[in-house]
Amino acid sequence: MRTIPNSLRIILSLRNTININGILYGFRRIPIIGRLISDRIYGVPVVKGLTMIFSVLTEIFKAVCGKLLLFVILFFFSGGVCSFFERPQKIGFLAGFLLLSWISAYFQLFFYPRTETTYAVLHMGMDAKDYVRALMFYKVILVFACNILFGVPAALLAGVDWYAVLLLPFSGVGFIMMRLGMQMLVYKWRADSRRKRGKSMEKLSIEGNVIVSLLILFALFFGGPFAIVAAIAYDAYWAVLLLLALGVPAGLLGLSLIRRFPERLYRTAIVSEKAIRDEIQIRNKNYGKKKTSFAINEAKGDTTGAKGYRLLDSLFMKRHASVLWGRTLLFGIGTALMIALASVYLYFELREFAQPSQSTLRWLFSRHPGLFTMLLFMINTGDNVMYTMYTNCDTTLLSYSFYRKPEALRTMFGLRLVDVFKLNLPPAILLAGFGVVTLALTGGEDYALQYLFTVLEILIALVYFSARGVVRFYLLQPYSGAEKIKNLFTGFLSFLLFIVCTVLLVSGISAVKLTIAGFIFVPVYLLIAGKLVYSLSPKVFKNR
Repeated sequence: MRTIPNSLRIILSLRNTININGILYGFRRIPIIGRLISDRIYGVPVVKGLTMIFSVLTEIFKAVCGKLLLFVILFFFSGGVCSFFERPQKIGFLAGFLLLSWISAYFQLFFYPRTETTYAVLHMGMDAKDYVRALMFYKVILVFACNILFGVPAALLAGVDWYAVLLLPFSGVGFIMMRLGMQMLVYKWRADSRRKRGKSMEKLSIEGNVIVSLLILFALFFGGPFAIVAAIAYDAYWAVLLLLALGVPAGLLGLSLIRRFPERLYRTAIVSEKAIRDEIQIRNKNYGKKKTSFAINEAKGDTTGAKGYRLLDSLFMKRHASVLWGRTLLFGIGTALMIALASVYLYFELREFAQPSQSTLRWLFSRHPGLFTMLLFMINTGDNVMYTMYTNCDTTLLSYSFYRKPEALRTMFGLRLVDVFKLNLPPAILLAGFGVVTLALTGGEDYALQYLFTVLEILIALVYFSARGVVRFYLLQPYSGAEKIKNLFTGFLSFLLFIVCTVLLVSGISAVKLTIAGFIFVPVYLLIAGKLVYSLSPKVFKNR
């Protein structure tokens, strides 16, 4: 049996190899440039070395920068809320840390069948117990280190007592171990119950009941912020500190449950999770074939007046309205709830400050309007829409020659640009409306036509983000036959875009300059991207 450090070395090596191959494959899929790159690039030491460095830096960025950003946001947000209620910042900081730790622990999926999981456990024969425990060890070390590096200084600046500061790293990892231990306890109970009744454990998920999981997530995301505000308002510092201290014994209890988890169930749980996800993929693919066939067969009965590919697109949007508009509705509800919380915060700000222009939200919307660009980047549904279109339409129709013709791809490209824009429009309208109302309530316009430029900035960013997903899909087609993201170059492009949005957020560029820059950049981008799609998509857009 391999030791945990050795198992972790193998896992990280596999993950790094997968990342390197994905990045190199992505570069080979770049239109025009990719045709000049030979498959020998995989064996060039210098290229592999540079790609490995980038892969390692990416892993570090994902592991560290997210935690740093969360602590920065937590520090400033807790300071603003606590100043309104005239409470010490330490209570808001600890309550926020507690909620973030619970949310983080809930999203730790140690049995999820990742690509390296399939290779390590199912192909290479690594002991499943060693694999899961190595991942847990890796995650615990990362969380513990980040809580010390970023959490402790932020807590000291927030005025948290020294004995509470000492609890932060231990409680953070304690909740993770408790979450995993409870997962194992419930799974063991359900597995034993099934075995006694002679039932198969092939489709038994360690993630538990879907409805229960959704209820817990709802409570964390929507009940958690209200609980924090209540704790601050009633100065429940010792109650929050007690809950935080419970993370230490909770971690010890979780460790005890992990140690008692039967070794035979580790592999069973991983295999079951993979079988469940494979079944979902097959079901989606079969669902797409049935829906596509149904749409084509009913084409003559459609009364919309559309013809040809416009009719196909119209039928697809109608048949999958629950999926496509359902996600838009979900993002719309999330945006509305976020606006509702911000509205409550704005109400308290207007009551506290003598001058409405002192509002924090006004400062953000007027001095850092790049915030809207970042929010649109985060809630953009373009990639999800294109994935739905691929799995439920393109993956089937690409097997027919008529759908691979240039005129077919060009026509569908234009129609989908409009579809994605429509799906992204409702949350953007909510953001634009809230931005203008906030500026109006906190002092009005700082300069002529500020309201107009705020709305135009949001709309021009919406056009770009909507087009970006469609353009990237037709030029790179990142999905494999198994409907997984194969072209990791798309992830690299998203990372670069995230950096650009972050720079726009923190730079303080005005809405006027953002709008003017958008009116110059976006039409040029659409023109160039359209020409590239028109000329290259017939060659590169296909099933992988």
